[in-house]
Amino acid sequence: MDKKKLVVNCSNTCDIRKIQKEVLDTYETITIHAGTVITNPRAQSLTAPYDIHMDCGNVLQLEEDVEGIQVNGVYRIKQGDKIPEKRLCINVNGKLIIEGGTEEILKKIVLLNVNGKVVCPNSMLSALPMMQINGKTESYPDHAVLVDSTFIPDQVFVLRAKQKNYYASCQVVLENEKLDIEKLLASGARFLTPKALILESLLERAIGLFEEETKIEVLGQGMHYVDDDITLGRKEVRKLGGRLYVDGDVHVKEQEALEALEQLVVKGKLYIPKELEEMTWEKDDQMEYEELIVQRGTWLTDKISVTVDQKLLDQNQGEIFVSDVVEVKVAPELSAEAIQERLHFSECATIVCSKEQISAVETVSQDVAHVGTDDEEETGFWDEAVERKDTKVIQAGNYVF
Repeated sequence: MDKKKLVVNCSNTCDIRKIQKEVLDTYETITIHAGTVITNPRAQSLTAPYDIHMDCGNVLQLEEDVEGIQVNGVYRIKQGDKIPEKRLCINVNGKLIIEGGTEEILKKIVLLNVNGKVVCPNSMLSALPMMQINGKTESYPDHAVLVDSTFIPDQVFVLRAKQKNYYASCQVVLENEKLDIEKLLASGARFLTPKALILESLLERAIGLFEEETKIEVLGQGMHYVDDDITLGRKEVRKLGGRLYVDGDVHVKEQEALEALEQLVVKGKLYIPKELEEMTWEKDDQMEYEELIVQRGTWLTDKISVTVDQKLLDQNQGEIFVSDVVEVKVAPELSAEAIQERLHFSECATIVCSKEQISAVETVSQDVAHVGTDDEEETGFWDEAVERKDTKVIQAGNYVF
């Protein structure tokens, strides 16, 4: 009987350290798609004579007694955590926060592999284990308490605050005029942060909570702070009010929302439909933004996946703008001329198209991480392999042979 092919798709890690000869003899070929492949000299020697293909972002060499931990998001190594019995390799896609007083835990970690950001006290820098970082390392004063990078104190924080320094790597926002500033000052709490955004009515009383080198920006009275991108329609303006300070991009989708805005500060891009362009210019003295983008044509934004095909072009007149989408699939029937005349791509993670379309797609793309074909050898999209009788497909977040 003919041997099958094996395809292993892992969104995180594939561990081949304990792979056995019996498994290798079972398959004609083995193809591994993974963010990280964990191997060792034994596995490398054993697999060398076999037809094995690896498509991975990273390869780690670890001994068999080292346990791998995979985390997507935020991972904290905290004081008081139990010291691991086994040695560890920790893979983090996101943020790794290391608290002070964790030296004994760090001694059990042989490798920190971080795709993102590492945050730790200054004194811990010399105690860190071997690290592979695709991102940045940020340290903060040892005597400070780490809070959110953008920290918005509430009344509960005021009641719990102690005579300590609280460190926010980005900024502290004081937007609630009912916040008990006097009680916060009496507690002895202070903020260490590069920037503070303070409501105008709180400014004089709150200034003493910050160091002299902190950059202070005044938040207009009655303004509501939004710490993210936002789409504004009538519902959102009714809920948040007509005076907004947005740390991100703003998409205005309805005329009623634009009419209701009394003041808008956008620390990013302001997107408006073409039909609202004249009204936007009339209200320009009430707005601040880094860039104004007038959305002519059809816009498809903030989606996980979008398929662009002839039907979409036929249903919409004029140009089509695809923005802030994780994966865009361009149908092969679209000609290079149609792509260049009708389509625009921006801030997308991946665009999948045919080889003949790549140059046209790249021409109309801006801030796109990857443009490639849907050929399985090039991109690792193995959906069709599931249907093949000669192929066994394993889909997993993490997989151990």
